[in-house]
Amino acid sequence: MANYNYPDRNDKLTIELISKGYDGKYWGESEKNVLNYALSYVESLEKREKMLDLGCAGGRLFETFLPLVGHIDGIEPDPERCAAGMETAKKFPGRVTVRNGDISILAPDDSYDVMLISHILQHIPDSSIYYMLRRAKEAVRDDGLLIVTTTYTDKDETVYTKEYWQDGKRMCEEVEPEDFDDVFKEKDTLPVRLFAEKHITELFDSYGFKLVGRKFYHYEEHHSIGEDEAANTRDDGRGARDIMYIFRKEPVKLLDANVLYHYSFSYYKEDVIDKVHIKLEDLKGKLRKKFPECVFETDENASQYPFFNETHISADFLHGGGLGLPFKTFRVVFPQFDLKMTDANVTGTTVHMAIFPEVSIAQISICLQLEDCKEDFLVYMRHVQGNGRKLINKDGRELTIQNIYDFIADALDEDITDLEAIYFTEITRYGDYESVEEVHANHKRELYGMMCGDEGYRHVPEELAEVRLANSWGSREFTRLSTFGTNTILVNLNKSAPARMYRENRRSFDNIYYGDINPYFLIESKTAGVNHGIIFSLEMVMVAKTICNRILSRQSDYHSANKGITLSDNIKRTMRFRSELITTLKKIENLSISEIGELEQVLIKGQQIESLIEKIKYLLELLESELELLYQNSTNRLVNILTVAGLLLTVLGMFFEFM
Repeated sequence: MANYNYPDRNDKLTIELISKGYDGKYWGESEKNVLNYALSYVESLEKREKMLDLGCAGGRLFETFLPLVGHIDGIEPDPERCAAGMETAKKFPGRVTVRNGDISILAPDDSYDVMLISHILQHIPDSSIYYMLRRAKEAVRDDGLLIVTTTYTDKDETVYTKEYWQDGKRMCEEVEPEDFDDVFKEKDTLPVRLFAEKHITELFDSYGFKLVGRKFYHYEEHHSIGEDEAANTRDDGRGARDIMYIFRKEPVKLLDANVLYHYSFSYYKEDVIDKVHIKLEDLKGKLRKKFPECVFETDENASQYPFFNETHISADFLHGGGLGLPFKTFRVVFPQFDLKMTDANVTGTTVHMAIFPEVSIAQISICLQLEDCKEDFLVYMRHVQGNGRKLINKDGRELTIQNIYDFIADALDEDITDLEAIYFTEITRYGDYESVEEVHANHKRELYGMMCGDEGYRHVPEELAEVRLANSWGSREFTRLSTFGTNTILVNLNKSAPARMYRENRRSFDNIYYGDINPYFLIESKTAGVNHGIIFSLEMVMVAKTICNRILSRQSDYHSANKGITLSDNIKRTMRFRSELITTLKKIENLSISEIGELEQVLIKGQQIESLIEKIKYLLELLESELELLYQNSTNRLVNILTVAGLLLTVLGMFFEFM
């Protein structure tokens, strides 16, 4: 903001406003009252060594705050006002420093316990406000205060105005919001916003500043502090010109998370109905040839890999050793993949594949374990599935998530169809939160952003974020899963006090009745979805979706393949297709198993499988009608043949009789 000159020289417009509309003595006392309110918050801070007065002008508030803070830095962009501020600073040697400039002159390591922005926001463009808040977020220490005084309107929307002199009188003219930026180009004109409260509080909240207090002041027709206090009890600000906000900087919450990129697909070669199933041993051979280090769960060294032990324990507990699962599963791990990122603490990688040979479906999962991440970085991790971001493998290769999927899928050397890609984030630590209820209550937007990868999550209505998270499941007080479309997020605070208490209760119960705690309750897997057996539900639902997509995608191929075949073959093919549809529907209906059936229903809803099932049922109805028609055609053809044969026999009989 070089060569900036504040348009209202010597505060003439402000003085005119006070003299014509307010009692001058009351105006000063009203401001002093709200400043005392701010001082009470400053005094409550454990640490108050440094304060920044941003837009300090002549330094008129230095003396107010110095009794409570060790040092004040003043920044003022107007050279003339800055010079006045420097003169004021001389009265407090060693305790006040004043510089010419705006917030951009702060060094990256400058930090403050208190930041004051007094009557600045209403006079700057939107872009400057956003930049100011970004820098303020960096400069204010965790749990520090941001004190803001600005203009106010009790209307629902912010009012945009400009003030100027005309014929020796102060003029105030309302302008359209889209024209406000042009006001800054007008000479000797002061742009002034009157902020609606919702506008400014939501804006500051989006940058991590939580409102902890506020007071309205400079009421029209008021003459005393008592009138102010009485009006403030109404809490609606009617008639107030100005407002003071007290914001507290929320500490940056670091998260631990397991991020899973998941792909499900069909791998068999098919000719409409006649499928060529690939033997499992053939698949193993192809995978071992391409990836000699890969490990199947049946290999002797499989027990060295926690993933296999954890999935076996979960399957034993939830599904009786896997017998309750509707599709037989074989698993393989690829330890040759161990990925790192330059801008994140990746502590481990699990790349595994689940094969469902009965239905010729495979699923590839790439899971990264992350520690001490910021919320925004986890939003970005959703983008990594498709943005071509390169990660560094342990062998030095640069690989994208898509590269890894392609390498493994290509190793099968089969036709890959019906591909579905989904994203799953499991958060195992969210700052110092102990309650999943508190996480969801206080961070709806952040959870929505991390789940869907919406980098604009700060600016979506909280109601929208709540709707996106509404399709949810949780069987314990420290876990909650939400799913929307192809995105799923699980808050699993497995190290929280409720989780520890839960395990202790299980230990006590199991020791009494079973002799020892079941190892299922001690699992703290680094692979997303293994905890609470969610991996089985996720896999089964994606198998169902892949089968549904397969059936629907084959519909047109089926009809085109029927051309040129005999009626009897057509009937047979239609019956086989119909039988496959019925089998598919039965398998999907059997997915609601044991205590996690509710979870699977939530995932089915999120993946919109219900609509696919309805399409299959409709297709089944069409096939029923088609089958009836084919049988009718077959019957009609037989009748025609018999009729013709009868006529021929009659003619022949008459011929022989005539002979």
